[in-house]
Amino acid sequence: MSNAIGTMTKTSTPITRLRGLGFCLPGPEVPLAPFAGKCTGSRSLNDLGQEFTYVADVDSTELAITAAEAALKQAGCVPLDIGLVITAPTLLTPHGLDIPAVAVRARMGLKRAETLNLSQGCIGVFAALRLARLFLNDAQSKGDVLIVSACRATTLVDNFNHGGFYWGDGAVAMVVTNEPGSGLHFMAYAESSAEEHYGAMRIPYGDARSYSAVDSAEDLRIRVDFHDQRAQADYITGEQTRCAAVIDSLLDSHNLTEDDVSAIFFPSVGRKRPRMLLSGHAGLRDKVASDFRYAHMGGVDVFLFLHHAIENNPKDAWYLALSPAFTAQWGGVLMRNMTSD
Repeated sequence: MSNAIGTMTKTSTPITRLRGLGFCLPGPEVPLAPFAGKCTGSRSLNDLGQEFTYVADVDSTELAITAAEAALKQAGCVPLDIGLVITAPTLLTPHGLDIPAVAVRARMGLKRAETLNLSQGCIGVFAALRLARLFLNDAQSKGDVLIVSACRATTLVDNFNHGGFYWGDGAVAMVVTNEPGSGLHFMAYAESSAEEHYGAMRIPYGDARSYSAVDSAEDLRIRVDFHDQRAQADYITGEQTRCAAVIDSLLDSHNLTEDDVSAIFFPSVGRKRPRMLLSGHAGLRDKVASDFRYAHMGGVDVFLFLHHAIENNPKDAWYLALSPAFTAQWGGVLMRNMTSD
């Protein structure tokens, strides 16, 4: 059902760390209670644990730029310090064919920066960390890497929900460097991909249908569409397998055990879901540290929860952060917080 791929850091290769981290959560919080049950098939808020969402009045590129500005400020960087901009939009860009990295580069005056855009759903921001490390190891003299992920899902669902959980809008940005220092360090990336039933979650609009066949009112909305109940059951089983494969790969990359991990973070897609996902890693069940009150914001909420954990308890520790990408993949990263160089 799956094929796991992991990267390891067991050599003298410089360790990549997050120099700065920034967020854009377009406030104020919007309570979800008035919208509960308005979508067919939606799960109860009590079951999910979700309480509020965020709704942006600007597009996802604007959210990305706001988060990027916060990350640069927190890192103490100037525009010429950035050698590469990687954007990883969770769903769509404002006009579908945009390269948000180019917009971030232009608007922020990052004149030295190269650009790259990833379209890999919620795990794109994780994969971006791996690519950032490769860039830094190959071209450190070109500058640090700015990674940005943004999600504006509320324009793509009705009542913030597509039947499985509630969505929100937001963005995260990080400045990544190979320069030594304390703080959060990226240690490994892993992913595990489905070999069947990989296209069940979709926005139907694309090049598979002629323009004349498009119903814009329906085909720009997120939906989950399994062709039969067996496919859905196979996917649920496969999701457990893929999640477990990512965890195993990340732990193996540094010869860690479950006891070595201080916390594991999932996106806010239901507080009961991690118990199923961790069926093969019982030692991690009590270490789930996600704040499920938030609506899901693509790859944003996972890093928000990790950031909150480190702010509230700054200690030397290992962390796992994981997410699915549509119904195609699970991916994740191994992070280590170091309070001294």
